[in-house]
Amino acid sequence: MTRICQPVPTSAINPCDYFNFFSEEEDRIIARMEPRQLPPPGRPATSCDFNLFFGFFFDGTRNNYNQCTENEAYSNVARLYDCYPGQGVPEVIKHDPPWNNDYRHFFKVYVPGVGSPFPEVFDEGKSMWGAAAGAAGHERLAWALMQAVNNIHRYFVGDMLYSAEEIRDISRKLVLTGWNLKKESYLNSQQGTIHCLLAIDALT
Repeated sequence: MTRICQPVPTSAINPCDYFNFFSEEEDRIIARMEPRQLPPPGRPATSCDFNLFFGFFFDGTRNNYNQCTENEAYSNVARLYDCYPGQGVPEVIKHDPPWNNDYRHFFKVYVPGVGSPFPEVFDEGKSMWGAAAGAAGHERLAWALMQAVNNIHRYFVGDMLYSAEEIRDISRKLVLTGWNLKKESYLNSQQGTIHCLLAIDALT
């Protein structure tokens, strides 16, 4: 039997604890690779020479990170979110443990499943149509896409570009199906959201 990697030590159970999670050898690799991803201090012109990393985690129907904090019945999506480094969207997850500044160019976005509460898109999660027909799924997709724009703004400016209220207004006008986006009459009637479409297109 071929062993591909060394056994994971029991100390590496908390990915938020950098020095226990990574070995000394892995830390040396990270230190060597990190300069390729971060701009040197005082040289913003090199900002195009590094990468931002985004992780998007859409939970399944009726799965919600905040509702599992008492019984720890987290979904695999929630557990993957915990393992992914970087900054989360403020106030989406209660008591979301912060990562250190080594991961300031990593961002992660958690989206609760349909049929569960998600105040950011003004969904109380009480309608039977959430679990049965995916109600408020469109708003969740639009919210996540706008967080990609917010993440870029957060990295360079340190603050959100769009508030939850603004994203809600945009999501009502933003149709994510290709059929409507191909119709010139629809695009002409939605000039107020064209800048958002262009921003999202630039990220894909």
